[in-house]
Amino acid sequence: MMLDSLVLEIRQLPLLTRLALVEIIAESVRQELAQVSEPVMADSLTRGMLRPEERIPSDEELQDDYINYLIQKYK
Repeated sequence: MMLDSLVLEIRQLPLLTRLALVEIIAESVRQELAQVSEPVMADSLTRGMLRPEERIPSDEELQDDYINYLIQKYK
């Protein structure tokens, strides 16, 4: 019930006051999220970005492999 009454009161405020309230709430949420957020691990950022040890197949080789896969699948 408290939220409902708060919403009703907010709707009765002038537009500029409601805009200021939105900015205050947004800043409050930003600050809280900044405090709560865990530090990002560097490993998770670079996962998938590292070059594999073996040679990377060309687009033509990948296409041929896929065609061969489909041929085997639908035999």
